[in-house]
Amino acid sequence: MCAYAASGGCNDLPKPSLSKDDELLRAKKEERWASEQAELKKKLSEKDSEEVLSWRSLDGSNLFKSLRWIGGVDISFDKNNSERACAILCVLDYCKLEVIYEKHVIVEMTEPYIPGFLAFREVDHLLECIKQLGAADAVPQVCYDKMLAGNMIID
Repeated sequence: MCAYAASGGCNDLPKPSLSKDDELLRAKKEERWASEQAELKKKLSEKDSEEVLSWRSLDGSNLFKSLRWIGGVDISFDKNNSERACAILCVLDYCKLEVIYEKHVIVEMTEPYIPGFLAFREVDHLLECIKQLGAADAVPQVCYDKMLAGNMIID
């Protein structure tokens, strides 16, 4: 496990005060992200894809009969430096409950934390781990992130 992940987080670090220019840049970024988020919401499907439907057996006895690999991603922050973090990807063989792939990278956070827009801050770093899977025979069919688990569809 990455030392930064094991050490906890940096939630207790004081947040730096921003200049008026920085506040204006942050407000513009939040406005742009809100627009991007609205566009992404238009593409959201609340129905299972054909692949997801194929995981289910007809009699319901094996809900995930063809699900093979599941992935998990997260970012853990250095408790002494809120701009330094560890992005992590782990792929698990669903049937055997064995880890088949792990990757972590130490990253510098370049985007500000803005409530409601966490994905815009973290996703590029998580994608870096996923892209490094490359041609490896371990690409997850499902990828879970606690950041996504806390979100919901709001009309």
